[in-house]
Amino acid sequence: MARSVRGPRLCGIPLTIHPSWLLAIAIVVVTVGGGTPPGLVGAPSDGARLRLYLGGLVVALGLFGSVLLHELAHAVVARRCALPVRRITMFFFGGTVEIDAEALSPRGEALIGTAGPLVSGGLAAVFGGLWWAARGAGGIGALVLQLLALANGVIALLAILPGYPLDGGRILRALLWYITDDLLAATRLASLYGQGLGWCLIGGGALLGLNARPLWGAGFVLCGWFLRLEARRGYRDLLWRELGKRIPTGEAAFLRPPRIPAARGLDEAVGDVLEGLGQRNEGGPSLVVDDRDRVVGVLGLDQIRAVKRSRWPLTTAGQAMLPLDRVPALPEDLPLGAALAQLSAGRHACALVVADPAAGAPAIGVVTPARIVRHLARRIREDRPALAAIPASGGRDGDGGDGDNPAARRR
Repeated sequence: MARSVRGPRLCGIPLTIHPSWLLAIAIVVVTVGGGTPPGLVGAPSDGARLRLYLGGLVVALGLFGSVLLHELAHAVVARRCALPVRRITMFFFGGTVEIDAEALSPRGEALIGTAGPLVSGGLAAVFGGLWWAARGAGGIGALVLQLLALANGVIALLAILPGYPLDGGRILRALLWYITDDLLAATRLASLYGQGLGWCLIGGGALLGLNARPLWGAGFVLCGWFLRLEARRGYRDLLWRELGKRIPTGEAAFLRPPRIPAARGLDEAVGDVLEGLGQRNEGGPSLVVDDRDRVVGVLGLDQIRAVKRSRWPLTTAGQAMLPLDRVPALPEDLPLGAALAQLSAGRHACALVVADPAAGAPAIGVVTPARIVRHLARRIREDRPALAAIPASGGRDGDGGDGDNPAARRR
């Protein structure tokens, strides 16, 4: 897979450019260069053809700059609204702004959503005005201005479509957020609307294809399919984050891990460890206890694999375990999102879940990143839009569920 190239920082915001933009530039150059100069009758000369290709290159670079300004407007307004902006990424005829948090108010969401279309609309007006002033002179310059005006107009119109997660969909979400005073409910409604609009585009594309316009039809179908998937993903990503804030770690903890005596041989302890992991690895590592039944470490697959098979009969569980001082302890009421972040930052394979780490309370269970991901994914599949019903801290269930972490949100 082609890797993105780091560009300069714009207003302090990192910029990355995907190589697919080279293909986009080539398409524009070939399309414009293969056309006919304005006002020319017959085949163009070699000089005219060269000017067309140079004009196409100018149009392509102008289009890249226009899209970049569109995304930069989103990023600058997001930072003015006190939101962290990770980077701007440019890819094949478009771009995204990666924002690490949701807007704090409907007003902020609306400002961020309108910034890009306003810039594109303004550029369309500027290029259109310049083209109107230069239309009498004709030539390649007028054609370049005309194409850039049309391109920015199309960008503004497409972005303002009220289909989440397009800019217009985010403006719609801001309005629904203002009406309902519930960001999650507003996102759900905007997502459903965006998915409906996507299906309409797919249906329209199919009709165009049946009416001898296969190229246009395929374009509508692809746009509709992309919009439908992104609208659904946008809601699921927000649901993932909100659940991660409201579900306590104790709810995802493995509450019945096997307790293995430290003096037991590793060849005998392996069976208990595998039983604790479960058939689908939905459990977790086992606890290693001393002769007073105090937890002194954990024993999982990583620790077992670190010992050669021939040495299992000669190694005790206490010798192979991960000592307790190297295992983080997480409060049972810590939100799952924070727990997952701590485990990932420290590259820990597991953590003990305790009622009060500061008081040295005994462990009530074990949690792993995989269990957290599965538990969140299971709750997302339940599709609970009314998160107010989820308590800040609640009961624990021993089931981890299955599922995958949705892709990282991108705006």
